[in-house]
Amino acid sequence: MLDEFLENNDLSYFPIPYNSKKPFKGKSWNPRKKEQIRPTSKSNLAIKMIGGVFTIDIDEKERVEEAKKIMTKHTPTYMEESPRGLHIEIRAPFPIAKRMKQGGIDVIGEGGYVLTSGSCVDGVEYTTLAKEDIASYTKEEIERSS
Repeated sequence: MLDEFLENNDLSYFPIPYNSKKPFKGKSWNPRKKEQIRPTSKSNLAIKMIGGVFTIDIDEKERVEEAKKIMTKHTPTYMEESPRGLHIEIRAPFPIAKRMKQGGIDVIGEGGYVLTSGSCVDGVEYTTLAKEDIASYTKEEIERSS
Protein backbone atom coordinates (compact mmCIF):
# COMPACT_ATOMS: atom_id res chain seq x y z
CA MET A 1 0.00 0.00 0.00
CA LEU A 2 2.78 2.47 0.88
CA ASP A 3 4.64 1.46 -2.30
CA GLU A 4 1.57 2.33 -4.36
CA PHE A 5 1.22 5.70 -2.61
CA LEU A 6 4.90 6.55 -3.20
CA GLU A 7 4.70 5.59 -6.88
CA ASN A 8 1.33 7.30 -7.54
CA ASN A 9 2.61 10.54 -6.05
CA ASP A 10 5.99 10.38 -7.81
CA LEU A 11 7.87 10.68 -4.51
CA SER A 12 11.54 10.27 -3.84
CA TYR A 13 12.46 8.18 -0.80
CA PHE A 14 15.39 6.53 0.95
CA PRO A 15 16.09 4.33 4.01
CA ILE A 16 17.00 5.66 7.46
CA PRO A 17 18.34 3.45 10.27
CA TYR A 18 15.61 1.83 12.34
CA ASN A 19 14.72 3.83 15.49
CA SER A 20 16.42 6.93 14.06
CA LYS A 21 15.61 10.13 12.17
CA LYS A 22 19.15 10.59 10.83
CA PRO A 23 20.50 9.07 7.56
CA PHE A 24 22.91 6.12 7.63
CA LYS A 25 26.46 7.22 8.49
CA GLY A 26 28.77 7.27 5.51
CA LYS A 27 25.86 7.17 3.05
CA SER A 28 25.18 10.25 1.02
CA TRP A 29 22.03 11.30 -0.78
CA ASN A 30 21.36 14.27 -2.97
CA PRO A 31 18.50 16.30 -1.50
CA ARG A 32 17.59 17.70 -4.93
CA LYS A 33 17.84 14.49 -6.97
CA LYS A 34 14.95 12.07 -7.35
CA GLU A 35 15.95 8.76 -5.79
CA GLN A 36 14.01 5.68 -4.91
CA ILE A 37 16.18 3.53 -2.69
CA ARG A 38 14.28 0.59 -1.21
CA PRO A 39 14.56 0.22 2.53
CA THR A 40 15.21 -3.10 4.23
CA SER A 41 12.98 -4.58 6.91
CA LYS A 42 15.46 -3.19 9.46
CA SER A 43 15.13 0.44 8.41
CA ASN A 44 12.82 3.42 8.55
CA LEU A 45 11.70 5.16 5.37
CA ALA A 46 12.11 8.87 4.59
CA ILE A 47 10.37 10.92 1.90
CA LYS A 48 12.49 13.64 0.30
CA MET A 49 10.88 17.01 -0.20
CA ILE A 50 11.58 17.84 -3.86
CA GLY A 51 9.59 19.05 -6.83
CA GLY A 52 7.28 21.28 -4.80
CA VAL A 53 6.32 18.61 -2.24
CA PHE A 54 6.48 19.90 1.32
CA THR A 55 5.33 18.76 4.76
CA ILE A 56 3.57 20.71 7.48
CA ASP A 57 4.77 19.13 10.73
CA ILE A 58 2.58 19.99 13.73
CA ASP A 59 3.89 18.97 17.14
CA GLU A 60 1.41 20.76 19.42
CA LYS A 61 -1.39 18.35 20.37
CA GLU A 62 -4.09 21.07 20.56
CA ARG A 63 -3.31 22.15 16.99
CA VAL A 64 -3.24 18.57 15.64
CA GLU A 65 -6.98 17.93 16.05
CA GLU A 66 -7.88 21.31 14.54
CA ALA A 67 -5.60 20.67 11.54
CA LYS A 68 -7.07 17.19 10.97
CA LYS A 69 -10.59 18.64 10.83
CA ILE A 70 -9.64 21.50 8.49
CA MET A 71 -7.64 19.32 6.09
CA THR A 72 -10.23 16.54 5.98
CA LYS A 73 -13.09 18.97 5.33
CA HIS A 74 -11.47 21.43 2.93
CA THR A 75 -8.47 19.83 1.26
CA PRO A 76 -8.17 16.06 1.61
CA THR A 77 -4.49 15.14 1.36
CA TYR A 78 -2.10 12.52 2.68
CA MET A 79 -1.61 12.79 6.46
CA GLU A 80 0.38 10.77 8.96
CA GLU A 81 0.50 10.63 12.71
CA SER A 82 4.06 11.06 13.95
CA PRO A 83 5.25 10.20 17.46
CA ARG A 84 4.76 13.85 18.51
CA GLY A 85 2.01 15.06 16.22
CA LEU A 86 0.92 15.22 12.59
CA HIS A 87 2.52 15.38 9.12
CA ILE A 88 0.49 16.91 6.29
CA GLU A 89 1.96 16.46 2.80
CA ILE A 90 1.13 19.05 0.12
CA ARG A 91 2.40 19.77 -3.40
CA ALA A 92 3.08 23.34 -4.60
CA PRO A 93 3.79 24.44 -8.20
CA PHE A 94 7.23 25.70 -7.05
CA PRO A 95 9.84 24.69 -4.45
CA ILE A 96 9.11 25.69 -0.85
CA ALA A 97 12.00 26.86 1.39
CA LYS A 98 13.79 24.03 3.17
CA ARG A 99 12.71 24.82 6.71
CA MET A 100 10.46 27.36 8.36
CA LYS A 101 9.33 27.24 12.00
CA GLN A 102 6.53 29.15 13.60
CA GLY A 103 4.68 28.46 16.84
CA GLY A 104 4.96 24.66 17.04
CA ILE A 105 4.56 24.23 13.29
CA ASP A 106 7.44 23.26 11.01
CA VAL A 107 7.28 23.53 7.24
CA ILE A 108 9.78 21.13 5.72
CA GLY A 109 10.47 21.93 2.09
CA GLU A 110 12.97 21.51 -0.73
CA GLY A 111 15.95 19.37 0.28
CA GLY A 112 14.48 18.27 3.61
CA TYR A 113 12.92 14.94 4.49
CA VAL A 114 10.39 13.37 6.86
CA LEU A 115 9.95 9.85 8.11
CA THR A 116 6.86 8.12 6.79
CA SER A 117 4.37 5.40 7.64
CA GLY A 118 5.90 2.23 9.05
CA SER A 119 8.92 4.02 10.47
CA CYS A 120 9.50 3.72 14.22
CA VAL A 121 11.36 5.97 16.67
CA ASP A 122 11.58 5.22 20.40
CA GLY A 123 9.00 2.45 20.04
CA VAL A 124 6.36 4.72 18.46
CA GLU A 125 5.35 4.16 14.82
CA TYR A 126 4.43 6.67 12.17
CA THR A 127 0.96 5.73 10.90
CA THR A 128 -1.18 6.79 7.95
CA LEU A 129 -4.29 8.78 8.89
CA ALA A 130 -5.58 9.87 5.48
CA LYS A 131 -4.71 7.72 2.49
CA GLU A 132 -5.44 10.43 -0.07
CA ASP A 133 -2.99 11.36 -2.79
CA ILE A 134 -0.99 14.49 -2.02
CA ALA A 135 -3.14 17.57 -2.67
CA SER A 136 -1.80 20.11 -5.15
CA TYR A 137 -2.16 23.77 -4.26
CA THR A 138 -1.98 26.70 -6.69
CA LYS A 139 0.49 29.55 -6.26
CA GLU A 140 -2.38 31.76 -5.09
CA GLU A 141 -3.52 29.26 -2.43
CA ILE A 142 0.06 28.95 -1.10
CA GLU A 143 0.49 32.74 -0.96
CA ARG A 144 -2.88 33.23 0.80
CA SER A 145 -2.03 30.72 3.53
CA SER A 146 1.46 32.03 4.30
